Amino acid sequence: MKDKRTPLEIWVSKLADHHKPRILLTGAKQWDGSPPSNHRQFCPHAEWIGTDIEPGRGVHIVADLQSIDRVIDEKFDAIFSPATLEHIERPWTAMYAMTNLLKRHGFLYLHTHQTFPLHGYPSDFFRFSKEALKTLAHDAGLETIKAGYDGECKIVPPPECKIWNDAAPCFLNVTICAEKR
Repeated sequence: MKDKRTPLEIWVSKLADHHKPRILLTGAKQWDGSPPSNHRQFCPHAEWIGTDIEPGRGVHIVADLQSIDRVIDEKFDAIFSPATLEHIERPWTAMYAMTNLLKRHGFLYLHTHQTFPLHGYPSDFFRFSKEALKTLAHDAGLETIKAGYDGECKIVPPPECKIWNDAAPCFLNVTICAEKR
């Protein structure tokens, strides 16, 4: 029977029985004017360690996600990576680095954009499909538990756009839960 839970719900359930898991939070810098992060609600009994490319509130480890595995010598029970991968110049290297930081049977939850306005922090490089996330995870040595879309939306092209497929679905976000075997 197909699991109806979202990748996030699966990730949360995988960590529910861990005693004080260590979780690496990517893109952790709390920007002035940004809403407060609520990631701790997903695993309140965890030790959360924040990483970002710049120092700031919420950041414990300043490192580029593409090479963080060469900067720190730590292993994590899980990684929570919300809205970060689209800002990485070479996301395949970041996926590989995150895999290296996971303990065996560690879990990755990654949320990024499929259709979304361009935004900085400091740069914006990519948009992803669930197939793209599955491929990145597989190539980095992770086994996909589930990938999916959320935030169905509609793109309204300008009138001069003559070739368009209104039947094709659009989603704001794409997510994946994967395990290091």
